[in-house]
Amino acid sequence: LSKSEFVDEAKKDFVLVFVDSPQDKSVLSETGRKNNVKLTRDYMIKGFPTVKILDAEGREIAESRPEGGVTPKGFAERLRRTAKVGPLAKKHLQPFEEEQKKLMTEAFKDMAGRMQANGADSKDEAAEKAQFEASQKMTGQLAERLKALKAKVSAAQMPAEIAVEKAAFVEKIGSLVDGLEQSSKMTWDEAKKVREAMRKHNEEMHREAERRQKAEEEKDAARLRDWSENVRTNKTLET
Repeated sequence: LSKSEFVDEAKKDFVLVFVDSPQDKSVLSETGRKNNVKLTRDYMIKGFPTVKILDAEGREIAESRPEGGVTPKGFAERLRRTAKVGPLAKKHLQPFEEEQKKLMTEAFKDMAGRMQANGADSKDEAAEKAQFEASQKMTGQLAERLKALKAKVSAAQMPAEIAVEKAAFVEKIGSLVDGLEQSSKMTWDEAKKVREAMRKHNEEMHREAERRQKAEEEKDAARLRDWSENVRTNKTLET
């Protein structure tokens, strides 16, 4: 971001503001530290470097990061496009994104509530099977709701500038639907086999972790014996 190729290209379209957040906070003034905390909180900065595109009122349009081996000039061009399509995507796509999030949140909350009410750790196989089948039904219902949302997004008229973003969102919903439909078709017997395979896998992972820990402990003990022997015989300790 500090390279001239990026700065020279980006300043054609943006007013660039660099906010430093050094690991050594002592190099900042008290005002600087307070401002950093406020900016990090207000703009929900979760990692560095983060680029925020703001409008003239300071409202966020989009967020981006220089990832994927992008060149400095290429990143500036990406920001230019993001600034253009961001408001359009927010207006036309965000309502559908919020609808998708609401559908999934409510569905999973309902599933969790029913599992808790019926006893998620029940040892009775008949009860477990009934709970599994109810969960499968709810998973299928969620898939149908998302499928309807996908059709609604596909049919929605949106500006050509966000055709790529629209297609990506439709594909994302389609992937969710495929996964949910596949999951909802799993039988109780198949689920038991998967659960048993996972149990064996976890047990093997636990045993492997114990073997590695034991091997490390034996190495440490051998090093300690060697050190003790060197001290006892007044030999030079190899490093």
